[in-house]
Amino acid sequence: VADLFANALYDSLYPHASTAILYRGIVRFPLVWPWRRRYPAWCRRLKGQGLLPLPVFGGTDAYPAHRRVRWLFSSWMNYLRECDYVQVGNQPDVDASDSWTMEPAELSRLLAYARRAYPWKILVTGALVTGQPDYAAEIVLPDENTILGLNFYAPDPGLISVDPWQLFVGNDPSRIWITETGMPWENQQERADYYVGVLDRCYQLGIGACCLFGYQHEVPELGLLNPDGSPT
Repeated sequence: VADLFANALYDSLYPHASTAILYRGIVRFPLVWPWRRRYPAWCRRLKGQGLLPLPVFGGTDAYPAHRRVRWLFSSWMNYLRECDYVQVGNQPDVDASDSWTMEPAELSRLLAYARRAYPWKILVTGALVTGQPDYAAEIVLPDENTILGLNFYAPDPGLISVDPWQLFVGNDPSRIWITETGMPWENQQERADYYVGVLDRCYQLGIGACCLFGYQHEVPELGLLNPDGSPT
């Protein structure tokens, strides 16, 4: 699967994908409005390789010019017809440069807008990163076709847990996805052991999908791939 992702990653259709979900064969990538016309062909290419695309509405990069956020999802509708999943937001529970920070009520409204725009798609919430359940307890999920997204950054895969998160998704751990995980390892074997341990742990807990970093410009030793596309 890493080879498939590398081939797609360096295709001229879309050079910006930064994360790959290897468990369940899903590729996750941010949406950028100026590149919107590239997405249908990119998504068809992924599906042709047996991979499912997961586009992420991660913040203002996805905004059409002069559009308010309530129109965000309808503006993208024609460009995401190939996608069965969409992720709404990114790390809303922290104030960081790569986060789309918002209160639980605002995220709930965004999910409601997304559901009206995409009644047939499976929604994934913007991944929570703090590890605190208080924020999740205040999110109103539109329906049972909405998945709770989490990001996991810790050196021990054994710390991954579905408690108390599964309380918010009807005690169904398959409705919990880890949409980012990775650690910077200098030793290649340690990195391999870490990623294998994360996937094994997710499988044991019944978590629906797990996203491993494909590559990361700022921290090349973080991901599965080197910046030139070769496996680490």
